[in-house]
Amino acid sequence: MLPRRIATFLLGAWIGCSILILIIVLQNPSQASFVVSAPVEAARPLVEKLGASQSQTLLRHFANEQSRAYLANWELTQMVLTMVMLATLLLSGQRVMFPVLLTVVMFGLVLFQHFGITPDLLFYGRQADFVSSEASFSLDGQIWALTRFYGGAEAVKLLCGGVMASYLFMSQSSTRVRKRRRSTEEADLHSAA
Repeated sequence: MLPRRIATFLLGAWIGCSILILIIVLQNPSQASFVVSAPVEAARPLVEKLGASQSQTLLRHFANEQSRAYLANWELTQMVLTMVMLATLLLSGQRVMFPVLLTVVMFGLVLFQHFGITPDLLFYGRQADFVSSEASFSLDGQIWALTRFYGGAEAVKLLCGGVMASYLFMSQSSTRVRKRRRSTEEADLHSAA
């Protein structure tokens, strides 16, 4: 029972961290505009010297680089999490093929993101960071397509995680009910004897 609880805890951490990374990655690029439009007093001379447009481009690039690094590191972390989750599910000693299958699907999606989408997102994203908005039309289209694939894989992963969490919670609850019922029956047998 303990390995399944560990797997359930890891799954909850995985889902929570996925949502947190999503929020961070979505908010990061908008911060560049905010910093340039209302810089702190110490940064004002730097923004004026570089110019608002150039400062915003540089800050947006930095924010995008941070987001790309967060995603790449999170993918590596997810790979480790899936291996630990698989080990705990397999060591639970119970027939848990459904959660194992879902974990394998989630692992496959992480591999697809890390090796199939992220390298292209890094390449095209870095190119688009310093290209004018008029010239970046084709790059933006490629980045948007890659982002949709990435987001779709992320949505399927979260859906698999939610289904697995529901399954694990329901199976743990039914195990508790069976144990209570068995202990009640045993108590009734002892009191009748």
